[in-house]
Amino acid sequence: MILKSLILLQITWLLASTSVTVAADSGEWLADFNTTCARTAEAWNLSREELRSLITACERVKKRIEAQDESVGKVYLKRARMSLDLFQYLLDAPSTMHKETSPPAAAIDGAGQK
Repeated sequence: MILKSLILLQITWLLASTSVTVAADSGEWLADFNTTCARTAEAWNLSREELRSLITACERVKKRIEAQDESVGKVYLKRARMSLDLFQYLLDAPSTMHKETSPPAAAIDGAGQK
């Protein structure tokens, strides 16, 4: 009986310490993720240098998400990839495209969705 209680206590402690480590690590990448991916709405107006910086940040966040548990990172990884693709597309586009042309209104506010 004492041995069962001791084993249960040890398992509980291991699970708790593991979840604290995962939560602390996810808090760090999640803050970076939110900061980086939030810039997609204004991506059309960013300079080439800002786009390069965001591409680097997306790649760094993507690597950290890939290191997480699959169930935790699946949705975040897709959004990080999409943000990275947008920033890369705008960087590769002619310089006049993202400076002088604004995105369609439907892309900004979701208008036109059924």
